[in-house]
Amino acid sequence: MKKTVLLIAAVSAGVSAVVAKKILGRCRKCRKPEKPACGSETDEEETVTFTHLAMSLADDYASVYYLNIEDDSYVEYSAVGSDHKLRVISSGDDFFADTQINCRILVYEEDQERFLEAFRKEKLLEIIRSGGTFTLDYRLVIDGKPTYYSLKTCRALEFDPKHIVIGVRNVDKQIRRELELEEVLNSAKDLAERDGLTGVKNKSAYTRAEQELNDSIADGTCGDFAVVVCDVNGLKNINDTMGHQAGDEHLKSACTMICRVFKRSPVYRIGGDEFAVMLTGEDYRAREILTRQLREQMKFNQADGLVTVACGMAVFIPDKDKTVSAVFNRADAAMYRNKKQFSGVR
Repeated sequence: MKKTVLLIAAVSAGVSAVVAKKILGRCRKCRKPEKPACGSETDEEETVTFTHLAMSLADDYASVYYLNIEDDSYVEYSAVGSDHKLRVISSGDDFFADTQINCRILVYEEDQERFLEAFRKEKLLEIIRSGGTFTLDYRLVIDGKPTYYSLKTCRALEFDPKHIVIGVRNVDKQIRRELELEEVLNSAKDLAERDGLTGVKNKSAYTRAEQELNDSIADGTCGDFAVVVCDVNGLKNINDTMGHQAGDEHLKSACTMICRVFKRSPVYRIGGDEFAVMLTGEDYRAREILTRQLREQMKFNQADGLVTVACGMAVFIPDKDKTVSAVFNRADAAMYRNKKQFSGVR
């Protein structure tokens, strides 16, 4: 069995439709190129023209495969030499079996299962027969490093129903540029939704999260969640008597305490001294314990003259709540009831 060069594609050779020269076919008997001396007919599958393949895949490819979908035999071509003549450099009897074996050796480990699931003959042919084009991006391990490649598959030509053409090209530079741009955009977005003082998410981020939840409530796909509202006690008094710098430190201490309790949930600063927490998953399941833990900590803090926050929590009720604001309002009311225990503190 020959290794499928589909999974290697290490040489980036240009496949240009401008060069319409005949591929070096090989005799079935003597395997010599072009017109064999033995007088035998040239293998039909290895005498397709360069134009034939280039018309199917208008791009620069490291390798091009001519695959017989009836018996899975294949021929692999690559444009080599100064004349860029497309030459046969590999062939085999079972393209998909070869690909599966070599995937475990050459494809980056994190991409192997996705590659094998996507690149199944049945799925590929279903897309091709419906008139579509099958594409797949994945990473090969080249010189010990993951390198991005792109695979494209389509029909050879309308009058050739039993063959498809597969092209593989190196897209590492292109994808890495896209990933860098995405990272820059995400960083800018994160900065725009980050509170400058405390480092948690800001009101803009809360508004976006609220809208996403409202959309899921409207279409009936919303899962369980709860909202916790926290209000920092004594901030106005500290600002008035000790200055805003001391007030800022007071706020940051309160925020740190909230984040420590609800460490698996996003915390938002939605007002000058007000924070909101969206509870889902593990924190949602432990919501009563966590809320009680925060309130117990406040009793110790109040006795020791440390920062305190009032908090209230409310759970989303699917048959009752049409928006997040309904849940928020109940949590806000619960927070004000809790605030009454901090007599004289505003």
